Amino acid sequence: MYFVVTPKSIFVGRTRDVNDRALWLLEQKCFEEALLTVENDRTVAPATYEKVVQAYIDDLLTREAYDEAAQMSGRLLKDNVSLWERWVYLFASTRQLPKLAPYLPTDHPRLRNNAYEMVLHSLLLHPADHLRLLTLVKSWPASIFSMPALVDAVAGRMKRPGGDTPQLWQLLAYLYQQQGRPDLSLSILLQLRSPEVFDFVEGHGLVSELVGGRSAALLMIDEGAALRLLTWSHEVLGPGVVVPS
Repeated sequence: MYFVVTPKSIFVGRTRDVNDRALWLLEQKCFEEALLTVENDRTVAPATYEKVVQAYIDDLLTREAYDEAAQMSGRLLKDNVSLWERWVYLFASTRQLPKLAPYLPTDHPRLRNNAYEMVLHSLLLHPADHLRLLTLVKSWPASIFSMPALVDAVAGRMKRPGGDTPQLWQLLAYLYQQQGRPDLSLSILLQLRSPEVFDFVEGHGLVSELVGGRSAALLMIDEGAALRLLTWSHEVLGPGVVVPS
């Protein structure tokens, strides 16, 4: 700090620091430069940092730059749970949650379950998002959302126009498997004629479920693989069970 004294006035001056520069950059609407400034200097005041981040967020939302906002989420919000959950609700209010879904953290920080459930349910709406939904459910910990509620939501969506997609059938099969109902999963895999069904049957010990039409369905998927499986299982399935007379 320094002083300039004149006959009529006294001026007080001080050296500008990183906080002053960051706030000045905000006044000039140089949001990216302001963010870089506070990110690269550990002496910045927490209040200044929060103000810069909030200004950056406000600018993104004002411009409706949702793709960029989603991509910047981790950088802007870090491990702040309340900011992340507010972010989820902001995207939900503008029907942009599918864009945020791939960037949502599931650990460090972990959000409340309803935040994840909002994201999953938003991906049910449009068939174009069903593959992303399937991918997320398989990659997310089962503890962060209600599996029974998701099963009901998926089943309900499949009854409406645009809901009868292979991805939702695959998702339902996966959810049944996670709930300890591989028999229901098997029915879906056979219906989808999925090549995965052979490993699924062996992995879950479902050979005894291959009765009647199910064995015929296996033959339609891959005759060679089906014959190998049925031959290997001859002690469990007799010819009369596999192909009823």
